[in-house]
Amino acid sequence: MIDVFQEGVGQVTKVLQVLVLVVIFSFYVITVPSLGLAQVKAPNVSAPKKYPTLSGVMVVTEQVRKWNQQDWNRSLEKMKQIKVDTIVLQYSAQETADEKLVTYFPSENAVSDKLQKQQIKLALEASKKLHLQVYIGLQVNEDKWFANYASDERWLQHEARVSQEVAQKIWKTYHTEYSNTIAGWYLPFEISSGSHFDGITEQKSIVNHYLKPVSEYLKSKTDQGKQIMTSPLMYPNSNQTENNKLQSSWYGTWKYLLEKTKIDIVAPQDGIGWQSSTTEDIEPWFKTTRQAIDEVNKIRIKSTYYPQKVQLWDNAENYNMNGGDANLPMSVNLFISNIKAVEKYVDKIISFSLHRLDPVGNHEGGAQNIYYYNAYRYYAFHGNTPVSNSHLLPPVHLTATVGRDGLSARIIMQPRGDTEKLVKINKRTAKSVSFNSSQKIAGYKIFRKEKNSAWFEQIMEIPQSNASIVVSDVQLNPGTTYVYLVKSFDAFGLMSSYGASVEVRIPDTIRTGQQLLRLENTRSIRAVKISGVSNQNENIELTNSLGKFNERYLESYTRGEVYWLIDGEKANVDSWWDSHWDGFQNLKSYTVEVVLAQESNIHEIAIDFLESRDVGIRLPKKVLYEIAQSDTGEYSLLGEATKPNIPQNLPHRVFSWTYRTINLTESVMKVKRIKITVEPEYYNSAWNYIDEIQLFSMK
Repeated sequence: MIDVFQEGVGQVTKVLQVLVLVVIFSFYVITVPSLGLAQVKAPNVSAPKKYPTLSGVMVVTEQVRKWNQQDWNRSLEKMKQIKVDTIVLQYSAQETADEKLVTYFPSENAVSDKLQKQQIKLALEASKKLHLQVYIGLQVNEDKWFANYASDERWLQHEARVSQEVAQKIWKTYHTEYSNTIAGWYLPFEISSGSHFDGITEQKSIVNHYLKPVSEYLKSKTDQGKQIMTSPLMYPNSNQTENNKLQSSWYGTWKYLLEKTKIDIVAPQDGIGWQSSTTEDIEPWFKTTRQAIDEVNKIRIKSTYYPQKVQLWDNAENYNMNGGDANLPMSVNLFISNIKAVEKYVDKIISFSLHRLDPVGNHEGGAQNIYYYNAYRYYAFHGNTPVSNSHLLPPVHLTATVGRDGLSARIIMQPRGDTEKLVKINKRTAKSVSFNSSQKIAGYKIFRKEKNSAWFEQIMEIPQSNASIVVSDVQLNPGTTYVYLVKSFDAFGLMSSYGASVEVRIPDTIRTGQQLLRLENTRSIRAVKISGVSNQNENIELTNSLGKFNERYLESYTRGEVYWLIDGEKANVDSWWDSHWDGFQNLKSYTVEVVLAQESNIHEIAIDFLESRDVGIRLPKKVLYEIAQSDTGEYSLLGEATKPNIPQNLPHRVFSWTYRTINLTESVMKVKRIKITVEPEYYNSAWNYIDEIQLFSMK
């Protein structure tokens, strides 16, 4: 009996030992792949069963014009590895300002070089091998599109013919070999939520003269099953009443456009990379778009015209304009928040663009892409992201000095080296990925405040570098002390827990103790003239609604006189609706000339400009100041002012900024004429608002 009992105990012990080993092995297999990850633990939650991921990317065709087949193969292979199955080529042809055509497919009349004309084929060949679907964009004509929109019927008819010709040539060239790879067509002309399409006249114009004839041609002359896609722009407004009106107009616009055309896919750009909207803004706009599409689909399923349902996609922007640099990728955490905000309304998520995510392509400013690619890849396979990164450290040897122009701060810092130790990842499960550089320092955020202020505001993001980093903070206020705080960040958007700080004081004036006297228009200014603009560029609708654009204003403007720019009445800096602002669009540059009554010693020239991103108003890229010492003398360059670093991530905030140049020399500078040349930023899609020109001389 004893022997039997001992034998039974031995068997039970062996069973227990096996069970323990099974538990340990199971724990190892399940847990190890989620540990480490560059020594940053993932959140203490299990990944959701379903979470939104990217399944398509847009490609700016011009930026890949020098690619060969190997470039396409390598880049699209990387996209497939993060579950991308769709490529959208933004355009296949570009119409230039001098009415020439650049094509990315073979065309006798194009001005493209041999490699450019191969890009559509190279993209299709790489996609075919990787079993990716491709939407081919037609032509773009940005100069005239953003000037005309739906107002010029003849131009729209011309563009419709160009679109049909481009599609016909592409289909004839490639459909036999790549019919299964070509998923459809993309219409590059971007319809916005602004005032250009909110009336039935404008809607009928864009439908009858472009969208309807082009969509019908694509369905009848290529392949009925190839889908047609468009990607409009949304501009949410911070005023709830105005935002509701815009959403209502947006609903009506898309309900009408989709009822009257054969468009299959609407993929709104979320505007967050462009900084015209926030994560909180986009959910109600996608909801409204979904409602419009659902109503259209009820009509379409009973229609004999086109009984195909419309899909709603999200075109999530993945670039970052902080610091005015569109080459920086968006933090992965912000990107994830944006796609999660709208996932319940959309059928598919794509992103603009490949160039801020591809880790192997030769993209301008793409040195940091590998960090963001690896970070997003981790999310794509795990459904979560790290919540902290203890390895992020601020830069060292941070200094700030006054710039040579007397109005800027020159900031120098030495970047930190990467101190992390990479952890090996268990590769025995399909979801294991190598994290590598995803939690390295991707760059530095610079914050600024006036010394007496309680709050810092972010003004810049700059990429990591192997050498000393030097940046300038321009167009600062004289007589003000500024404090700068710099923190490092990784590709997820996590920041170092503390930062390095430094302060600098911008001097009052080069002539200490001297006071400046503003020249009065009535006594000192003989004329103020403007050139490079016309009534078509002027924001007539705005000024008319406020009663400013009266007959006297029109007559004066026609003669090229703009006396109101120097009348001493400054515009409201908190409102773009103030009638003292003068707004221009679709200008590469314009010039204002001020003629003084007599020679004067000018010490400072100052001009006020406005920025309100949610309505498409942007500060100028650059302002040049030139002076002449007589009525007939030649102009010489006095100085230039470049766009300042305004606080970031605040699309609904209105900023007024004074662009200055000051005389830094001790010599007396006699001036008779002043020429001011303004170069707007994004001239073909943004407004430039200018008001008061101020001239100051020594007492």
